[in-house]
Amino acid sequence: MVREGAFLEHATVFGNRYGTPKAAVDKMLAQGRDVLFDIDWQGAQQLAQKAKDDLVRVFILPPSRRSWSGASPNARKTVPRWWRLAWPKRTMNSAAGRSMIM
Repeated sequence: MVREGAFLEHATVFGNRYGTPKAAVDKMLAQGRDVLFDIDWQGAQQLAQKAKDDLVRVFILPPSRRSWSGASPNARKTVPRWWRLAWPKRTMNSAAGRSMIM
């Protein structure tokens, strides 16, 4: 599907592949609707290249490691890996150029 251009954006994140179907987004835009994406920085960069002036990028900072202390046992196992890979250097680099940072 990637080769055929079926995705508006796509990325591999922590070994998992994600993408947004282009047809569904095109249909909503044709109806005059705004579209909200929950995507990582790789997908956001692709959208920025395609949408240029018709895009508002909001970067939501990930939670601190401390806030994960009350998470489920399965979530706690993934925190150290997530922490090493996503925070802080990559996170702040990903926030650069966004319209808003929360």
